[in-house]
Formats: sequence, structure tokens, C-alpha cells
Amino acid sequence: MTKRKASESLLSDRVQKARKTGSDGLSDLSDELLLRILGNVSIHSLTCCQQVNRRLHDVAGDAQLWKAAYYERFVRPRASRLPGVLSQPLTPFYLSYSSKLSKWLSDSHLVNGDTDWKGQYRLRHNWSRGTCSISEIPVADGPSVAPVLARLRNGIVYTVDRRHGLRAFSCAEKYRLLTSEAIAAHTNNTQPTVLTVEHSVATGSVQRLAVGFEAGSFAIFCYCRSKVRFTRVYSHAASLDGDLTEMVLAWPYLSTISQAQTLSLYRFSSSEPGEGEEQMSAPVLLARMESHTVWPPLSLALRLIAGNVVLSVAYSKPTMSFGWLAAMQELTFSEEGEIKDSRIATAANEGFFQPLSTRTGPRVAGASDVTFAIPTSLSYSHPYLVCSHADNTLTQYLVTSSPSALSISPGKRLWGHASAVFSAHVSNRGRAVSVTKCGEEVRLWELEGSTLTSASDARRKRHPEMSVQVASGQNAAPFDLKKALSETPSTTRGWVGFDEEKAVVLREGEHGKQMLVVYDFT
Repeated sequence: MTKRKASESLLSDRVQKARKTGSDGLSDLSDELLLRILGNVSIHSLTCCQQVNRRLHDVAGDAQLWKAAYYERFVRPRASRLPGVLSQPLTPFYLSYSSKLSKWLSDSHLVNGDTDWKGQYRLRHNWSRGTCSISEIPVADGPSVAPVLARLRNGIVYTVDRRHGLRAFSCAEKYRLLTSEAIAAHTNNTQPTVLTVEHSVATGSVQRLAVGFEAGSFAIFCYCRSKVRFTRVYSHAASLDGDLTEMVLAWPYLSTISQAQTLSLYRFSSSEPGEGEEQMSAPVLLARMESHTVWPPLSLALRLIAGNVVLSVAYSKPTMSFGWLAAMQELTFSEEGEIKDSRIATAANEGFFQPLSTRTGPRVAGASDVTFAIPTSLSYSHPYLVCSHADNTLTQYLVTSSPSALSISPGKRLWGHASAVFSAHVSNRGRAVSVTKCGEEVRLWELEGSTLTSASDARRKRHPEMSVQVASGQNAAPFDLKKALSETPSTTRGWVGFDEEKAVVLREGEHGKQMLVVYDFT
């Protein structure tokens, strides 16, 4: 038997003694020192430390550690790409971590609240990777004349159609049907054409919804979370303006656009509807205007600013030289309905599709159709305006609205889809979700800071806009260009919507079965 050296024997004794005493170099450190050490390790090491023992689990899960990690991963890179930041004289501490609201951009609402920073980090990480769980909510068993209308708000998916009425599904309870309300008795069995949900509603309160129908009628419903039921609180009679095609609700104001291109603005009583039981009186018609130059797709937005009501209509208009251009009309009303200002802006110089070049090569079939085709969808949430196209791209615009001027920046093309983009939706924080025809490909976009001036283009190229594919249908049919151009949005499924945690896509399966596909990033 080989005899060990004295040095090896001494080292072995020390290791055995350390194991017996349980000394690991960290257990004797204070929590303050551990926090300082863990503040300089990677996220992977931080999550591994939480699995060692209970003490490290608690220390490594400290909210301030994950808050700083959230800032470094998601806030600071975006801040460094903004035009205003790029033009500032940079110092070593200019973009350093701080709790100042000015440094958190659109995430400033998280700073002062009781935020689960680790959960927020995981949520944003999943968004950036397209990592999510996928669930399906069957909403129609067979084919229908019109698709089911759906909206997602505060963890609840609202749907409406003539057969099943108004329904609410809970995202927190495995998409269980919470309640439903028949609508045929209130609307003479007419087809719902548009659904909108009030945006500025806190969790736990009454949620207001507006449903538009054929022949110009609409109804206001309240969903009471505590009683888990719908209540119809107002019904508006039909009009001669045709079907309602677009609505927006910012209480107590409601704006509608009809098939006859008639824009209406209503004001309801500003009193709260209690638990959703009280019937509302008829609204006051503040304004009614007609247009002969606004065609769908279009997007409505209502903002309440300093006692004024700002109504924005984003649309597309044809031109001889540049194809279809993004345009917007902004109307400012007083609370009494007096028009205080009206402004129109058009995107500078560049249309959605450039005219065909004078090349001498063979003509590509269908190329001219795509070149001058109308956008497939349009979404506006100030200051972002996004249009989707049948040539697999989106166009992003930045709207600037000040007391003295209204302008739309030149369009910026967004590439990434492999087939025609049917629908896109953008939020006021710069996040967008787009879906191709029939929902076989969904992409996520981070647009904040991606629309820059020419002076910063060189630096911007090092930071391309974030785009990630969420899911792709494996059994999707080959893309038919002529069929896509001939079909209208009213007969094509593929609506998309999202909130902070989930994205929802309306798909049509075999035999006309419709379902909502929910992508959960939590």
C-alpha cells in the first residue's frame, strides 16, 4: 500500500474537518455582505443560490436584487437607444441604476408599487424569448357568418357573438367561463360588429363594455367582478348610418364610426354605476361628422387631457405617387362638446408601398397588387402607429402631438414574418404583437426607442428592434397571395390582442370551429 505524503494527509484532514463543521465560506457572512456579493453575479448564479438552502433562498430572492437586475436587463438598454438620451453628454453614471422615475421610462409605474420584481423579471424574460404556455378556449363549435369578437382586459377575456351572447372567461382559473349574457333580446337578433372595453379601470371594480351592432345600434354592459355577472345598462336605437365598424370607450365618452363613414361622439353621465345594477340615461351627442376620404382599416383613440377630449382617427389614404399613406385627424373638444381644434397630419414622403421600379426584368405575378394594396390592419395607441401589410411586413410610425402641431414620422419597415401579416396591435408603451393569416405565426415587437432621427442612425444599427416569434403553425396551408388580397378583414380570422402577461389570438380550425389561443408568459 502506497504511503501518503504528509502534505496530502494534512489537506485531507482539513477537508474532512471543514465538512464536519459545515464551513462553506458564505454561512458566516452577514446578509448585507451576501447581498453585495449576489448583486454582482449572473442571473443564472442568482437562481442557483436560491436552491442551496433556506437562508440563501431568502437572500437571493431579495426584491432589490431583482429590481436592479430588471433595470440592467430591460430598462437601461432601451434608455440608451432613445434619441433624447443619445444626444446627451454621457457620463459614467448617466444611465446607472436608480429608483428615480425619470430613468425607468414606461416602467415607472412599477417603481412605487408593491412589485414582485422577480416575477416581473421572469415575465419580461419570457416575452423577450417568446417562452409561454399555450391554451385554447373554444368559442364557436361551427362556422358562422362573422367571427367571434374578443377583447382581453385585466385578466379576463370578453367575447361576443350572436349565438352565444356576451361571455367572460377567467385567465386565472384555467379560462373557465365565468358568466354570459344573451344579447338577441336587446338587439332584435342583429349581428355584433364591434366590441370595445374601457381601458382605465382598476382591478376589482366594475368593467364597462360597449358592443356595436348592425344598423348602427349599440349597447353598454357592466361586468361586476364581485357578483360575477353582466348587466345591460343602456341600449341605443339603430340609425341610418349603417353598421358600426369601430368604437372606443373612455368613460364617460364613447366614440363610434359607422359603415357610412359617420363619426359620432357621445357623453354619458359621469356618475359611477355602483355595482353595475343601475340603468343609465341616454347620452348626449356632442358631435356628429361625416367623411368621404376615410376608409377602413382605421383606429380610434380617446384621450382626456386637461379638461379636453382629444379624439384621434388614424387611417390610410391613397395617393398617386406613394401608394397608401398613413394619416391622422385629431379633434379636440371641450367637455361641453365644442370643437376647439381640428388638425390633420400625413406621414412624410414614404407610403406603405413604393411605386414599381422601371426595371426591365420579367414581371412578378401579383407584384403590382401588393405594391398598391391597402394595409391589412392599423393600430394606434399614442404615440405609436403600426400598420400591417400583405407583403410580410409592418410599418411603424411615431405620432407627435403638441398644442401647436401634429405630425407623423416617416415610416419604418419591420421585417420578420414569413407570410402576409393580417393583424397587429400596439400599446402605448411600445410593445406590439402581430399575427399572420389564420394565426399560424405570432411575433412580439419592442418598438420603444426604435424610431430615431438620422443623426443617431449609425448608433441605432447596433441595437435592432426586438422581434421574436412566439409560435408557428406546423400544418398551415401554403400562402396564397391572390386569395389573401381578395379576402376582407370581415371574413378572415386572425384578431390579436394582449396585455402585460398574455396575448390572445383568434383562430379558425377545421369545419369552421373558432377558438381563442392564449399565450401565457407568466
